[in-house]
Amino acid sequence: MRCRLALAGMAAFLVGGVSCTETPEPAQDESIEAIRTRAEAGNAEAQYDLFVMYSNGEGVPQDDVEAYKWFNLATAYADASEQKQYAEARDVVSKRLTPQQRAEGQKLSREWFAAHPR
Repeated sequence: MRCRLALAGMAAFLVGGVSCTETPEPAQDESIEAIRTRAEAGNAEAQYDLFVMYSNGEGVPQDDVEAYKWFNLATAYADASEQKQYAEARDVVSKRLTPQQRAEGQKLSREWFAAHPR
């Protein structure tokens, strides 16, 4: 179990033998800006979140092409256990896309990869 102590708590621990208690992790910022920042950094979960948000118009304008782009990115960064879930979600959006929209989403994905090499 991880133990995080504030500086003052560490001093008290060293001097007075205060017991170590676990401090909960801070809540993750779920604002669109924070999710986008994590997604731009290559976080597959955040990329998937953007896929869902754009697909459903949750907090952003509904945009199937943008959703498809984020789906492609999420799939590329996802681990094997997540890829099946992502593939199922892709099928929902793919049915709403024209071939031209799908091509545009793929183009946007390629451009993102070119601008964010691993």
